[in-house]
Amino acid sequence: MAKTASIFGKLKLYDGTSAYDEITNIVSISGASASMSTIDATHLGSASYFKEYLAGYLDGGDVTVVCHLDPEVADGSNQRLVKAHFEARTSEIYRIVLPTGPYASFTAFVTGWNTFQLEQEAVVGLEFTLKITGAITYADAE
Repeated sequence: MAKTASIFGKLKLYDGTSAYDEITNIVSISGASASMSTIDATHLGSASYFKEYLAGYLDGGDVTVVCHLDPEVADGSNQRLVKAHFEARTSEIYRIVLPTGPYASFTAFVTGWNTFQLEQEAVVGLEFTLKITGAITYADAE
């Protein structure tokens, strides 16, 4: 089984034209774990005393991103842009790119913004949460 190190993994944000801008200083990206709701279809005649279910809606889940905070006014990290989308309550298109090229694209709202993570002898951190709306699209290469 082939293995891939996380080094050079990326989170990108669609720029509204035709390109994706990288959000830099990322320490970790986790999530996009989809799930499915279930609808209880149990009735008085259900066999063997077991509940019965129907498939419900799919949910793309959440993505949690941890970064080293880049507080500079000239924001080459694009962190302030993500915060602006949080404050504007707008959905945007994001892309998680694996180091070997495959990626997952999705539309999401920024639903959480934790500006400061302060720890002894550590870089000041930033954490934000993306709530996926709609389907996740996977592709083999950018």
